[in-house]
Amino acid sequence: MINTINNIKAGRICTAVLLLICCSINLLRAQDDLPTGEVEVVKDFDARIADTKRLGLSPKIPEATTSEKSFLYTVSSKQLEVSYEPPVIKPLSMPTDKNPESYRGFLKAGAGYPTSIYGELGYQTALGSGGSKSRGRGRGTKSRSRGSRGASTPSGSEIGIHLLHHQIDNTSRIADQKWRESEGNLMWKTSTNAGFTLRADAGYRIEDRYFYGVLDSSDVALDPEDIRRRYNTLTAGLGIRNSHENSLGIDYHARIDYSNHGDDLRGAENSENSLELRLGASKYIADKQKLGVELLTDYDRYIQACEVCEMPAQELTNFLIKPYLDLYFGTVRADLGATLTSTGGSFDFFPDVELSAQVAGSQVIAYVGADGGLRKNTFLSLSSYNPWVAPGLDSIFNSTERNYYGGVKGQIKSVSYEGKVSYTQVTDMPLYLNNVTERRYFDVLTDEVNILRVGGTVSARITDNFEASLSLAQNIYSLEVQEEPWHLPSFEANAGIRFMTPNDKLIVKGNLYLEDAIPFLDENGEAAVTSTLFDINVGAEYLVTKNVGLFLELNNLADSQRQRWAQYPQMGLNVLGGVTARF
Repeated sequence: MINTINNIKAGRICTAVLLLICCSINLLRAQDDLPTGEVEVVKDFDARIADTKRLGLSPKIPEATTSEKSFLYTVSSKQLEVSYEPPVIKPLSMPTDKNPESYRGFLKAGAGYPTSIYGELGYQTALGSGGSKSRGRGRGTKSRSRGSRGASTPSGSEIGIHLLHHQIDNTSRIADQKWRESEGNLMWKTSTNAGFTLRADAGYRIEDRYFYGVLDSSDVALDPEDIRRRYNTLTAGLGIRNSHENSLGIDYHARIDYSNHGDDLRGAENSENSLELRLGASKYIADKQKLGVELLTDYDRYIQACEVCEMPAQELTNFLIKPYLDLYFGTVRADLGATLTSTGGSFDFFPDVELSAQVAGSQVIAYVGADGGLRKNTFLSLSSYNPWVAPGLDSIFNSTERNYYGGVKGQIKSVSYEGKVSYTQVTDMPLYLNNVTERRYFDVLTDEVNILRVGGTVSARITDNFEASLSLAQNIYSLEVQEEPWHLPSFEANAGIRFMTPNDKLIVKGNLYLEDAIPFLDENGEAAVTSTLFDINVGAEYLVTKNVGLFLELNNLADSQRQRWAQYPQMGLNVLGGVTARF
């Protein structure tokens, strides 16, 4: 059976093969007329695309839908739990200049020619994290503090001490030309968490002055102890001010100061006690507008005592109130105020105003103003200005000043400048003349004086290590009674330079002082003038190590013998050198 089936399949396959062969033979016979070896090209093939009919398209913009549609989305809130802490983003560090190293104390000690000794010590340290910042306010050429805006001050305390001793003896050139001074000052300040700062100060000063006034060669030499005048001054003060901004936004300050100033000259003693109380408060009523008031009262009592006389005590009491309002309008600033005074039952009024405007930014600032007030002339102030004032004062008194001024100031690159013109009216201005009997002493007299002053200053940082400055002033006096403004200079000039090496190891400085001749009355009662002042000083400081250095000062290189006070030539050429230390 199986063999039969296989025979049938084989027969079918053979039949199919025979049919395929027969078809192939017939196909080959139908193409016998085609060439078998070569092809002849009759014409090149040229393919072309038939022209098509352009279809016209006219698109139409669909009409806009004007109906408003509102969509309402409902987002279900879901609390996502974060399984990691958020990263800490740190601010990008910026390179800054290294602050100069600060020191708590310094020491300066030296000696010189003529015979002189100098010593100075200062030290200040913080007992806690305290520190204070104060903000003053400048008005034209004036700088006065009207309180400070409440700023946070860390709590803590500071203490400081300052000691000074300086003496010089030039008796080898001029008889009895010598002097000596010694002083010590203490300071304590503390800032509390309650929002206020306390400060206490105390000081004591001893100064020996000798009446060495040169008269003529026939004068008999005097015992130095007979012409020595020793001044003693004791000072103490306590103040308080707010160190934090309070809920009322009011800044306040208060201070009380006491001083005792006396002398001892051949048994004659002068003693003066002074007490002064200051109160002040201010408030910013806008971003920059400030309203404030200051109160001041002072009391002075002067006593002169000698072996053969007893002078009655002299007293002087003043009371002042100063309201003010500071306004800012962009580049324009207006300081409006007044000073009301009361003394001896009399009252007076003084303006205290200034208007300034930036004409060309900080490069040109113009200002005008008017101010004034009382100036006390006490034994302390008069003897500090002229140490050879007569032992006994006829009185202590007030001078009144009314000042009107205007000027321009600014800074152009590294150059700062200011020019100012002022006119001042002074009532009872003190002048000084040699005593007719004892010309070594100076009497104090007064006059009504008007002063026209024209002055200017300029300072420049020429390079990073070199600075220069210059100031000039010319005073024109008009007096009611006196012939001349006795012992007052008319022209003053001061020039200075300062050079520092790039490593700050060496500092060189120089100063030039000029002053015109000063009028006085000679022994015949005739008006005369002293010589002019031409004073050149140079100095240098050099750091040997980081904390120890050397200094040298050459003063009055021209060896001028000019008499600032008639009969008293100034110290000639003098040299001082020594060591410095900071720690």
